[in-house]
Amino acid sequence: MYDPREEVIKAGRMLVQKGLVARTWGNVSCRIDINHFALSPSGKDYFSVEREDIAVVATDTGDYTGRSKPSSEIDLHRESYMAKEDCKFILHTHQENATVVSAMGSAVLISRDTEIRCAEHGMPGTVDLAEKTVKVLMSYDAPYALMANHGAVIWGTDIDDALDKAEELEELCREFLKKTGVPESREALERFRKSGQRVMPAYIDDFAQMMGPAPEIMFDDAGRPYGKGIETDDRDAEVMLIEKNCRAMYGGHISGKGSPLERIDSEQLHRQYRDHYSKLRGSG
Repeated sequence: MYDPREEVIKAGRMLVQKGLVARTWGNVSCRIDINHFALSPSGKDYFSVEREDIAVVATDTGDYTGRSKPSSEIDLHRESYMAKEDCKFILHTHQENATVVSAMGSAVLISRDTEIRCAEHGMPGTVDLAEKTVKVLMSYDAPYALMANHGAVIWGTDIDDALDKAEELEELCREFLKKTGVPESREALERFRKSGQRVMPAYIDDFAQMMGPAPEIMFDDAGRPYGKGIETDDRDAEVMLIEKNCRAMYGGHISGKGSPLERIDSEQLHRQYRDHYSKLRGSG
């Protein structure tokens, strides 16, 4: 029997397995009916989520039932379902290639003759970000959009369609980055290390959350990067974010249009993460 809450759990785990999200980042939803949808919880590891953790959300009001608090991007999902009736499944990811492209400052890009549009930056978890993103999605005939300096959102007709579109978007962005000469993560980091530069400005939201607006990047004896004075409970995630942000930084330089996040925004993101999300081992 089809169960939207089980579909959300399944999709979250598949996103991790496909490398499109990590930790508890990103979020997933499935339409139940015209008035309700199932939404993944905030701050829970995808492989520890149980059916009772999946919130059932009223599309019009945002009221929900369930034992866990739903994702902080609840308004992104609400606005999406209200805007497009044939949207049945939504993925919000921080997949690497799409996120790097989102930080390059282009509102529209073309890869393999396919148009990809990017919404303006908004603070994560806000109605402002939700409205900007849905506006872009409704402005052209595509099932996905980038979210500046943040990630991507994908609309699908079901779980398989949404996952296929997420992988399609990642491949299109990979080809775009290769064509424009943006280095892969390890090459970008090696360039940064050899440059003698130490301060790395935040170009993407999840980097700012964990690392702050402009941390000093150091390297341990094994050559792994870390933020000087930054306390984290997940070294692998720290390395991943530094590599992704470094790549986004070079992407912004190459395009000539990308720029770091506003310092006040980065500081707010870092403060929120430190005060709340770090206790949950990530944000929803």
